[in-house]
Amino acid sequence: MLIRSTLLTPLGTMFLEEKDEQVIRLVFCDSPSAAAYHSPLSLTLQTELTAYFDGRQPTFSVPLQPDLTPYQEKVFRVLSLIPYGHLTTYGELTHALSRGSAMATGQALKRNPIHILIPCHRVVGKDHQLTGYAGGLWRKKALLRLEHAPGI
Repeated sequence: MLIRSTLLTPLGTMFLEEKDEQVIRLVFCDSPSAAAYHSPLSLTLQTELTAYFDGRQPTFSVPLQPDLTPYQEKVFRVLSLIPYGHLTTYGELTHALSRGSAMATGQALKRNPIHILIPCHRVVGKDHQLTGYAGGLWRKKALLRLEHAPGI
């Protein structure tokens, strides 16, 4: 059964979709709709996001099961290795993948269905310029400042 919830953060509302007690989608939404039901998973995630936004290094425990292409799976697996507060560039991430182009990597990140937990906000352009974030560049900047990322 698909369960939809909304979670509140200092950067706005996040829309959560879960199935079989696994997160399949978590995205910022600028025009949220009301969600009448909060599952145990959504309550756990709300607690973990609150800790994250309070400046504590996150330990996200909720299981993720996004619908990804094989290339996206590889990108997000490598992306998950970027530590809290650290940055990488699209080129560096692509190099770590040993295939594809920075553009293909950027397209995979653009389709990230699970914001924050799959930390695509930690990927920046050459010379650490902030580029691309589905939740909005202002949120990307805020997330990186929260994590005390260098140069932000």
